[in-house]
Amino acid sequence: MDVNFTGVWLLLITLGLVAITIVAYPFIKKITNLYWFWMPISILLLIYMIYFRFFQDFSDFWKMKDKTGIVASKALLLDLCPFCAFMIPIFLIIDPTRKIASVLAFFAIFGGLVTYIGGFCINSGGTTVDAKWDWHWILIGDEPNSMYFMIHFILLFFGPLIILNTKRTFWKDACSGICFILLYFGYVLIMVHTFSVTNNATGLVPGDWNEWGEYGAVDNLLHLSFPYIVPVAFGLVTLFILLVMYLYGLLQKNKQYIYNYSNKNLFIL
Repeated sequence: MDVNFTGVWLLLITLGLVAITIVAYPFIKKITNLYWFWMPISILLLIYMIYFRFFQDFSDFWKMKDKTGIVASKALLLDLCPFCAFMIPIFLIIDPTRKIASVLAFFAIFGGLVTYIGGFCINSGGTTVDAKWDWHWILIGDEPNSMYFMIHFILLFFGPLIILNTKRTFWKDACSGICFILLYFGYVLIMVHTFSVTNNATGLVPGDWNEWGEYGAVDNLLHLSFPYIVPVAFGLVTLFILLVMYLYGLLQKNKQYIYNYSNKNLFIL
């Protein structure tokens, strides 16, 4: 297992930008709370991702007579991160309250962070892509993983800002999150069996857990065989996300006490 220091620097830069955004939030929230702030950003992100990634995926899928394998996975958004990257801007456009997008944002942040670490920072097989200081690779990416970095940057950067700008109720968020993941898994399973997908299906196929699969590193940690590893791994992930939702809800509920204690506007969320 080798460390890719370019990937580490990209992770630190991204987290630094996220931290700056969170610190600046009290001063920009009047703008970022507006629907008209998110709508043009969402439209631009959709155009950007469709042009450089999704259009080619859909085109390849449409042209193929045998619509199976990785082509089907990419076109049908069977991997959670591309799905979130595509759907969050759509929900930001059609839902001014940002409720649905904010629930997806919790999963997007987790998926983006895991991919940064396992895909860019640590070379351990699987879907690891060598991170490099190259603007073309950063902004557009190389085939067959177009926009591999930017998709996860978008999730990790915009996810926290979406959550900060949405009023939260833990139990509603928890129920919505569980419903989302169950519905999404149901969709993925139907597509997997319909198009005989063998890889890149959010862990719902054996190929995702082998040495070169996208969750191969997780398989090495848990030492469970497919399919038993699926409910264990994603059960732990869901519990972690629910815990983050709960802690963030507590923080929001008690933000006035935090402000009074700190006596600094900087800490108002």
